[in-house]
Amino acid sequence: MKRLTILLVLGVAGCGAVPATQSPEALPPDTEIEQELDQPAVRDAQDATWLVVWGTSEQWGIATAFAIDRAYLVTAAHVVEGIIEVLADPTAFVRAYQHETGEVRDIIAAWKHPAYVSTASDPTPDVGLLQATDFLPHVLELADASTLEGLEVFDEVSLCGFPGSLAWIDLWPIVPGAFHPRATCVRGVVSALRPLNPYASATPANTYLIQYDLSTSPGTSGSAVLNEDGLVIGVHIAGSTGADDYNFGIRTDLLVELINWVEYGSLPGWLMPVP
Repeated sequence: MKRLTILLVLGVAGCGAVPATQSPEALPPDTEIEQELDQPAVRDAQDATWLVVWGTSEQWGIATAFAIDRAYLVTAAHVVEGIIEVLADPTAFVRAYQHETGEVRDIIAAWKHPAYVSTASDPTPDVGLLQATDFLPHVLELADASTLEGLEVFDEVSLCGFPGSLAWIDLWPIVPGAFHPRATCVRGVVSALRPLNPYASATPANTYLIQYDLSTSPGTSGSAVLNEDGLVIGVHIAGSTGADDYNFGIRTDLLVELINWVEYGSLPGWLMPVP
């Protein structure tokens, strides 16, 4: 295992993490109801959605990722930091499991947006990339700049991810061919569009933080936030629990920045343990 750059290892708030030996009964009950949506765009989103599992022989964590390329999955930067935290352990593993089929991909490299700071008081670009070992059969399309800058309050949005409270299966070990995770899909509307800097005046060009009323829970970090045409407009990064239901995604033009840096080799990443 080789570490390609230096990172302060910080917390992973927003993704699910429980001890590997925790029993299904010990997990909290889930209050979400999976919506069986007929729209082809949502079915495409499910097919491109992957459950990311990482950990050691003592503990594990889960989050969501989605494919945008035949080799790359998108997730949140705080998920990447959670993965990096376990890499020093000789029993560390990082894998992704496709919605419903249970197809397995080992993760061999990871990157996070260089401007992401988990300890910052204001939001930062919480987006990350994972490279898979093998071909990813279904991919999602990112919305273009004009679509992103044209977002408005009350626009319809949807999300497919893996709530941690539904991950009741013992993930250590997973029997190949016998594990079929099923993504939960929810929909709602945009409730606010905000700059990352709360003191800045909001304009269509700088409202990178999308607030929506979708019901989410730990484990859904890294999910794709889709518009009504099935285009990815954001990466889900955080949500509140309780009646307020404030949930947030980072607009995908910041993801495009990260993709470009990785594509041109200008951003170091981390190599994952060899399976």
